[in-house]
Amino acid sequence: MSINGIHPWRTALLAGLLALPWLSPAQTKAIPRMEAIQRRDDVFLYVEGSLGVAWTVDGYGTGTNAVTQAITIRHNRPLTISFEGFDDLHKEDLFTTGTQSVPMWLQFRASTGSALLTETPLIRAEAQNGPLAYGHVFLPTDTGGQFRLEMLRTISIDPGVGAGYYRNDGRITISRF
Repeated sequence: MSINGIHPWRTALLAGLLALPWLSPAQTKAIPRMEAIQRRDDVFLYVEGSLGVAWTVDGYGTGTNAVTQAITIRHNRPLTISFEGFDDLHKEDLFTTGTQSVPMWLQFRASTGSALLTETPLIRAEAQNGPLAYGHVFLPTDTGGQFRLEMLRTISIDPGVGAGYYRNDGRITISRF
């Protein structure tokens, strides 16, 4: 049965569609457009410098490397630093006379130039292995996007240390997240 030539179900459907706010002319601009959103995120980490050292031993006693060595780290994401493989210096040549290792102490310091971020005590090299300063997180907002990691080494030569080449290879890992 129809009223004025329109079936009742069509009248109800048409009235319902016209009552929806998203179809009214005043609301058509509020409908969100479905399009891809593009975001470009340039993540960077630059490390510059060297922490290698060669010692000249003139006799027994305690010596500290004359130049504090440093690397400069530039970043735009949070970082952590950890150390692995640091130990005493071990003789690597064929001469077996004298002591086969030389005790080494290390200290690390991270600073922005104007502010000290963190510092470890001067302790035996193997005790420095693990995360720097108990997992200190370097945020770009704290560092200004750049900081220096300085390394100070001290060795102690006793009279029993024989001539030869001594070495230790440690690894510094910088993790970005």
